[in-house]
Amino acid sequence: AGVDAPGRWQQLQPSRFAETAALGAAVVDVRPQLHYEISHLAAAVNVPIDVWDMDVADGARRVAEAGGADGVVVVCRRGVDSARVCGLLAGKMSGPVWNLDGGLTALLQENGSTVPIV
Repeated sequence: AGVDAPGRWQQLQPSRFAETAALGAAVVDVRPQLHYEISHLAAAVNVPIDVWDMDVADGARRVAEAGGADGVVVVCRRGVDSARVCGLLAGKMSGPVWNLDGGLTALLQENGSTVPIV
């Protein structure tokens, strides 16, 4: 679904997001809670970047609770913080880990009004 990246995670192109999420991958938004509360992908759970900075094991536990066994798509605004979290998460999950390449910005630019935002 993406291009191999270091540490057993992959880049996921925005054009493949809907297909990957439909296969059962958990969507984890690592933006700050306030940004998530303003607007987020309908299927996303919020595990903010500050959680990962304080306790990687807690972040991984929250992802597992969100259904991450079938894969995890990590998202943020531009794909930078999410790539960092993918590096922390890779190897801790049984399923694949993807970083949404270009983040929510790229997803919205490519897919526009078809993206389920709440």
